[in-house]
Amino acid sequence: MQRILIIEDEYDAAKMLRKRVEDSGYEAIVVYDSDSGSRAVKSEAPDLVLLDLMLPAKGGDTVLAEMKNDPETQNIPVIIITGVIDDRVKETLFKMGVSGYLEKPYDPEELLSSIKNTLKKTEK
Repeated sequence: MQRILIIEDEYDAAKMLRKRVEDSGYEAIVVYDSDSGSRAVKSEAPDLVLLDLMLPAKGGDTVLAEMKNDPETQNIPVIIITGVIDDRVKETLFKMGVSGYLEKPYDPEELLSSIKNTLKKTEK
């Protein structure tokens, strides 16, 4: 079963993401802050990360930068789920290597499609 790490500080949003991920046949791991997210990326070895940008402490963009600069985690695909609606931010994140970018409130079908397509591209 493919494992998806959800890094989301809003409890209700994380709960909804977990339910959607698990109902679609994936294993969900949820953490609620950037520090726990950085640790979980390494310890849990997820197949995909769903990452909120607006996290307390260092923020999702820093978690992403750490992932992409670490040979152990640089190839794990990341889909950003955020309330940040800024084309420059979006462009920067794609240059950093994200696989997808969904704006809150996101369409549940678009989320599941993004997950499925991203995982399909990274299958070995």
